[in-house]
Amino acid sequence: MMTPMIWINGQLVPADVSVLSAADRGFLLGDGLFETLAIRGGEPVDLEEHLVRLTGGADALGIPFRFAAESLRKEVTSLLAANEVVGDGVLRITLSRGPGTRGLRVPEPASPVLVLTAEPYDFVEPAPRRVVVSTVVRHPGAVTSRWKTVSYLDQVMALREAEARGFDDALLPNGLRGFAGASHSNLFVVVQGRVHTPRIEDGALPGITRAQVVARLVKEGVEVVQSSVPWSAVARASEVFLTNSLAGVIPVASAEDTVYAAPGPITARLRVWWNDREE
Repeated sequence: MMTPMIWINGQLVPADVSVLSAADRGFLLGDGLFETLAIRGGEPVDLEEHLVRLTGGADALGIPFRFAAESLRKEVTSLLAANEVVGDGVLRITLSRGPGTRGLRVPEPASPVLVLTAEPYDFVEPAPRRVVVSTVVRHPGAVTSRWKTVSYLDQVMALREAEARGFDDALLPNGLRGFAGASHSNLFVVVQGRVHTPRIEDGALPGITRAQVVARLVKEGVEVVQSSVPWSAVARASEVFLTNSLAGVIPVASAEDTVYAAPGPITARLRVWWNDREE
């Protein structure tokens, strides 16, 4: 059986022998960023858009990022070939600030570590999700809300709570009488023909798929409102859906005790568009 390979700071190495420093701040403190994206037909989907978000986060957090998009695309191609990902798969890009001394003080200069991993993956049509309101609050002013950091404990615990209660996913309140999104997806609700989605200022991640869905709806002439989404909007919605870079557009069958058409007409159209886009 082939040993999977990973890419670390310019080197392809076997996954079973590669190690990070025990002093790595991404491991110890969650001091880093990541992107996860689909591979379709052996090609990364929306790689440039993910790299723009990654570099924006790196600039904001002061983590040096020295790899140009074109050179990284070549490295990704090499990694996919090494792991024989010739069809569909998943690529993860992880950037850590690198090793440091004990404590919180940022090392100067930093020695960042960039890791690429890739593996085959079978994409299937996402089943309608049953979601519940989480007790985990995702505050919109938190750094971990504004950027896609490796500090994902809020999302981990929200999903764990939802599954323990017999649901598929969780909606995370933002502490301001609205929602930031789901555990690893952006949230959309359809109320009287308008599509509402939480603002970035409400703690929503600036999702790649989120932006594409908004652009598609506007092109179709559907009114999209980026605003606070309280429970009253979720409860009154005729349909609800989630979006992320792997599953695309995900219908929601219920939120707590509120049941929706899954998929509703807008969600169904978006699913067709998304699937055609990926072919």
